Amino acid sequence: MKTDGTTRALLWKLALISVLAAVYLFRLGSFSGHMTAHLLLSLATPPLVLAASGWQLQTPRWLGGPGVPFWLGFLALNLVTVLVHLPGVNRAVMMDPSLTPLEGLAFAASGLLFWSAVKASAVRAPWGAVGLLATQMAACALLGAAITFSRGVYMGRPDDVSLGGVLMWVAGGAVYMVWGMVYVTRALRPPDPARPTGTRLSLTGPPLPGAVIHGKDS
Repeated sequence: MKTDGTTRALLWKLALISVLAAVYLFRLGSFSGHMTAHLLLSLATPPLVLAASGWQLQTPRWLGGPGVPFWLGFLALNLVTVLVHLPGVNRAVMMDPSLTPLEGLAFAASGLLFWSAVKASAVRAPWGAVGLLATQMAACALLGAAITFSRGVYMGRPDDVSLGGVLMWVAGGAVYMVWGMVYVTRALRPPDPARPTGTRLSLTGPPLPGAVIHGKDS
């Protein structure tokens, strides 16, 4: 998607707002605040930065490059998400504010990998991006539901922990669903013809005198 200077400036501002909002939510010290910050840094900031900059992450060929392969984006985001929400790790982060910047950077970096993988998958085949988003939506819903119905596992008030789980389950899932529908629409759109119908390419050398090449102006 091509964007002009005004649109890019707006996207950069929105990305900055999402980061500042995440910092504020981290400072609240609540479980639901941390969860909302995670969602902002992984679902809002990365796609805004990629859209504003036009930047596309590249990976080595042995990892499936040059674009980020779908499995790497999915693995990176879910590895960070699951690790941070392990009860012991979550308790350590909640009790030690000095770990918060590392927590935020982990979500932002894994989010960049994930959304770069979505973009790369969409270039190869729009249905690949749909599949990646649907799979991530399911993973987000499963972990969010597990947190919602947990009791006495996480540090914080039970109602606040449940709220954090619902945010991951419903709000996070809704973001993936909306983006999935966007790519479904793109996948169903008929492709533009690359060349006029009937064009033939000669693989044996220049045409013989008097030969007619279909689809090419004489």
